[in-house]
Amino acid sequence: MKPDQIKEFYQSKVEKLSKANVSGWAQGRCPFHDDRAASFSVHLETGSWKCFADCGKGSVRTFAEKLGISLNGKAEEVRVYQYKDKKGKKVYEKVALREIVEELK
Repeated sequence: MKPDQIKEFYQSKVEKLSKANVSGWAQGRCPFHDDRAASFSVHLETGSWKCFADCGKGSVRTFAEKLGISLNGKAEEVRVYQYKDKKGKKVYEKVALREIVEELK
């Protein structure tokens, strides 16, 4: 999945999903438990997610599996590498895609 597809996918599944912060993470209500606060975080470029109420963490693939959604055996893992200078300011970013071709059970 491309970053815009990742964002659209999570927006359709996570209630009250915020805009991403400067590091790419957004918060919303976890779809795996009765969440009244925003305990779910997702990186909208890579698809990595975590529930801070211990529902789990993982990738777009593990999120879809946990919801019982088939990705038709194909997905792309997106990784974003940020390179910063000595002061911590982002100099540039590299996005790497890796296709995952496996059957979902």
